Amino acid sequence: MDARILPDMGLKAAFRENAKADDKAPAAASRSSVRVPFEAVRRSGERDIVWVVQNNRLERRAVTLGAREGGEIVVLAGLVGGERVVVKGPAEMTEGQRISEKS
Repeated sequence: MDARILPDMGLKAAFRENAKADDKAPAAASRSSVRVPFEAVRRSGERDIVWVVQNNRLERRAVTLGAREGGEIVVLAGLVGGERVVVKGPAEMTEGQRISEKS
């Protein structure tokens, strides 16, 4: 985790700036898969989701998961390496919520 995000509501969420490309996956999957901390993944109904920070706003993203390896999980679809992913945050985060970074 690299920093803290403080949503305008005053709630804190830790994030990871660089979702890592999965260099251990088979060649066909390695181009599109990334790894994120397991804590970044949440359930919404029957879907696995992560919260991504885009232009100082939260974006809910449905993801397809692969294998869990230690404290990380491979994301096969739904994320691109380098996107900022919320690792720890309140349950009441909402799509489009404006946030600002605090170091």
